[in-house]
Amino acid sequence: MLLRIAATASLAIAVPSQQLSVYSLTYTGSTSSSIAKFAESTFAQDWSLPMPNVQGTNPRSLTVADGFVYSLTNVSSSSARLAKFAESTLAQDWNRILPNVAGTIAREFDVDSGFVYTLTNVSSSSASIAKFQESNLVNVWTRTAPNVQGTIPRKFAVADGFVYTLTNTSSTSATIAKFRESNLSLVWSNVIPNIASTIPRDFTVSDGFVYTLTNTSSSSASVAKFHESNLSQVWSRAIPRIRSTIPRDFTVSPEAVTAGVSSYGTTCGPSLMGTSGTRPLLGQAIDLTVTNLPTSTSFGLLAGGTSNQTWSGMPLPLPLDNYGLPGCLLYTSADLLWGLPYSGTSTRLTLPLPASSAFAGVTFYFQAAAGTVASNGVTTILGNN
Repeated sequence: MLLRIAATASLAIAVPSQQLSVYSLTYTGSTSSSIAKFAESTFAQDWSLPMPNVQGTNPRSLTVADGFVYSLTNVSSSSARLAKFAESTLAQDWNRILPNVAGTIAREFDVDSGFVYTLTNVSSSSASIAKFQESNLVNVWTRTAPNVQGTIPRKFAVADGFVYTLTNTSSTSATIAKFRESNLSLVWSNVIPNIASTIPRDFTVSDGFVYTLTNTSSSSASVAKFHESNLSQVWSRAIPRIRSTIPRDFTVSPEAVTAGVSSYGTTCGPSLMGTSGTRPLLGQAIDLTVTNLPTSTSFGLLAGGTSNQTWSGMPLPLPLDNYGLPGCLLYTSADLLWGLPYSGTSTRLTLPLPASSAFAGVTFYFQAAAGTVASNGVTTILGNN
């Protein structure tokens, strides 16, 4: 049986299927609005709540990030006001002025990794994107997004270091342009087909897919899903129960997943556990500690896998008596092995994790061994909360 040995302390992760939620902004007025939450898989409504304290002009946009809802209001030719709400209760956290938004009215915004991006100075051939620190809305930079042609840009999003903007909107199609976030140089520009009836109102990019809102009316709207790589349509569905005013915006966000570490099985020597004070949060690391290692050697192995049910077709736990570890059991599929050099009787291993929420909910199973003994198993659930 062949096992791959990890050359470095890193972890290769496959993107799982996951639960996504769609948020749509309705009931827009001069002082408040309502936000509705739908399951992405069925568009069954989860909840619809009023969002108070949205004052001045009608809310222009919203986005959901890391358990918070951001809404853009009080837009003018030189500034806008950004309000932050707790997603669970929509209680207002703060409401701040977004300065240095010059020229034309701010059209859209997005929140990504602690930064706020807003689209300004829109024209028939270009637009400007301004980047602000989320914590205090200090301007980081403002750059022109070239090669945005045809109609005025309607929306943009920031995903994985790229900026996407929607242009050339019509009653049947739209063009999406992709730029590098670092310098706004154009990567590609493609037509999104099969967008029928009304002009696309918004879009977002999530987990390799583009979602756009069309067919908006006073009671419903349609969400269309496209592959980001070629913009071929995956599906188009109606979002029911959106009443009163026409939906102004929407966003797609992964469900929050709580990161955690737990032990299972028994040990025949060493003990494996999550390092105290750490959790496997995305963008941070899986941090494991092994104790009670034998002093007869100074090198062990950490096995990690995606299953605690089978290994090479054999059910787990598997007795290891025939593998030189009498009285011990294998608790993981051992898809990868990491070396564990140590001195004394304990050691620690840190495995960096990607920041993308696409990996929320991925589960790994670990076990350590040294000499002729092996530890208990440990379950790690990667989370964004």
